[in-house]
Amino acid sequence: MNRKPIKYSKLKDIESELNRIILTNKGKFPTARDLRSMGREDLVGAIYRNYGGFVKIKKEMDYPLYKKGPRAKFNYQSKEEIELYIRKHHFKQSITMIAKNNLSLYRALHRENLVDYLISQGILVSRKKIRGKELLIFEEARSIMEKHELKELPSQRGITKLGYSKLANKISTLPGGYREFRRRFGEKQKRIPDGLWQDLDFTLERATEVMHKYNFDKFPGEYKLRKLGLYPLFTAINRYHGGFPRFREILNERLGISSEQNKLENLLDSYNLKDIQN
Repeated sequence: MNRKPIKYSKLKDIESELNRIILTNKGKFPTARDLRSMGREDLVGAIYRNYGGFVKIKKEMDYPLYKKGPRAKFNYQSKEEIELYIRKHHFKQSITMIAKNNLSLYRALHRENLVDYLISQGILVSRKKIRGKELLIFEEARSIMEKHELKELPSQRGITKLGYSKLANKISTLPGGYREFRRRFGEKQKRIPDGLWQDLDFTLERATEVMHKYNFDKFPGEYKLRKLGLYPLFTAINRYHGGFPRFREILNERLGISSEQNKLENLLDSYNLKDIQN
């Protein structure tokens, strides 16, 4: 004889069935979507039909209700303050992601007409051109930059040296390869013509540009250049120009820095390299 289906007209019947489902659902009260995925349209219908929805049935069962708190308003004094906040908390994110997670900040960006500017500077990215597989690779690259505190996306060789050869291979399989990926990532192309890094004057000029760009009083060591993602520069110094002590000596002579200070910088640099190797 076929069992007659329960219509769940009584609270105790619904409560009993929901408690059974909660036990098999790791203690979580099921949503309407959860019940439908289990094929329990009958139970969903009974809850809405007899008790007006899931909030009311939770109250009847003395089940705790969780409410989202009010969203914090983003307060700022200037455009510069917004830019600093974006660099610190939302660097390389899309405007769509910011709108989803921080509506107040999203409105402030549009109010001050900063969206196009921040995208052009590579601080934010436009997600209109990024889809599917490329989006996943994009998010992986951004998380690596945050983990290693990098301000710029490293070269393909630099990513491999950091231990992410799989990511480097994924990028190379995309249409246009690494060069096109960097462009979509919102960064300037860094391709240097072959042979230029072997030229000492060219390398000295690039080193001086780095000092001006990052407001360094002295030329940083290999450890700092790695953190900044400047792999071609420190590779050229080690491969073509006698290593950091010799290169810094030449650079400091050009900049008029004393030799005693140069010795101290080389000593500190050697300690940083030991820390990396250990």
